[in-house]
Amino acid sequence: MKGKAKSEIRLIAVVSDIHCGSSVGLLPPGFVLAEGQEIGQSKRQKWLWQAWTDTWNRFYEYAGDEPFALVVNGDIIEGVHHGTKQVISPDANDHLEAAVATLKPIADKAAKVFITDGTECHSANTEQKLGKILNAVPDPNTGRRSWDRLTSRPAVSGLCSSTTFPRPLASG
Repeated sequence: MKGKAKSEIRLIAVVSDIHCGSSVGLLPPGFVLAEGQEIGQSKRQKWLWQAWTDTWNRFYEYAGDEPFALVVNGDIIEGVHHGTKQVISPDANDHLEAAVATLKPIADKAAKVFITDGTECHSANTEQKLGKILNAVPDPNTGRRSWDRLTSRPAVSGLCSSTTFPRPLASG
């Protein structure tokens, strides 16, 4: 949807805590680590990925040609912390690449992308790196492509001219 001449964004899609890189988090099918090893999805990850893609397909159907903003709300990756063994790799860059593979197709369709910082033990500034890759809107106070806090003033001023949003997607 980028590049389409629409005057105002009235739809905002928010995702949060996707924990890419966790062995129980969101993982794209056929993901290959930097060392060349393909990581298969567990049964739960297959279910989670199917739910993720189904939700986005429904969102795109609902949105039609309307431009939307994507808000990625922290803890994008699992990271290596507290001696956890529930990771696909001990390399946080692999986690970042899984997040890019997961979010880039959506960010490419969004009119604007906003990213907020996650928990330091999980992300260690990964959101800033991802913000650069996804061309996220920079925080005007810091110039960083990830925000400490995204509020209605001044972060999204001009993003939506109304506080009335369309009905949420029905479940099921």
